[in-house]
Amino acid sequence: MGVLGCVLKCNLADQCRAMGHDLVFQPHVLKHIQGSGFDAVGAPSISRLRAIINVFTNDIVQTLRKYNILIDFDEGDYLLRIITNHVVERPSVFLEIIQRRNFDGFGAGNFKSLFEAFERDREARGNL
Repeated sequence: MGVLGCVLKCNLADQCRAMGHDLVFQPHVLKHIQGSGFDAVGAPSISRLRAIINVFTNDIVQTLRKYNILIDFDEGDYLLRIITNHVVERPSVFLEIIQRRNFDGFGAGNFKSLFEAFERDREARGNL
């Protein structure tokens, strides 16, 4: 038994949404992600990127790749997700930041990418 998940609501996300912006694409957030040791799992797969290139601008796709931001979408609605590698020695705890834009799904399109990233992490730790 243990904690399965913990949800925190961020007022900054509401403010960004009200202005039509995505919190995870804000320059100060991206700078913090890059400079804080926030170690995110791998970038979206090439096949996933090919699927989104027709929906989002090239700049957005490049930002997704650079900062390892996963995305799931349908008909213009989307979910942005950043997931850290495991944050404790035993591979059992990771952090997840999610932002939804009218998206009710749970990001099923990202599960293969997550599984592969966690397997790479386990292999690097030597505990397959």
